Amino acid sequence: MKALCLAAITLLLLSCSKLAEKSKTTSAEQIVDLAIKLHDSTEIEIKNLYKYTDNIPYEDTAHFAHILRDKGFKQTHYGQGNHYLGPRMMDQSLQKGDCECNVTKVYYNTLDTTQYQPTETIECHILKK
Repeated sequence: MKALCLAAITLLLLSCSKLAEKSKTTSAEQIVDLAIKLHDSTEIEIKNLYKYTDNIPYEDTAHFAHILRDKGFKQTHYGQGNHYLGPRMMDQSLQKGDCECNVTKVYYNTLDTTQYQPTETIECHILKK
């Protein structure tokens, strides 16, 4: 009986970790889809997409931008530099038809001076003609 309970708990933990891996990608895709659907310049910032880090790469990528590219969006702007609330930011604009989405990745300072909190923001809007 004890072995059966231990096996059931192990199976549950393994299935939950697999579900968590799948749902993180699904959640990011759902956030991008929501921003596209709203297309009213509502900014959606996600703070827990990445783990805290002690390293800020010079060349960086944004998860939301990858999802947009997979949906057929083309990059029209890219820039990076310092951010007033943190040491680094990266900004991209991507467009498909008359829909333009802006993706920003910011590394915020934290109370621990050796750690940074990366976040991503997405905002989509219809281009005026």
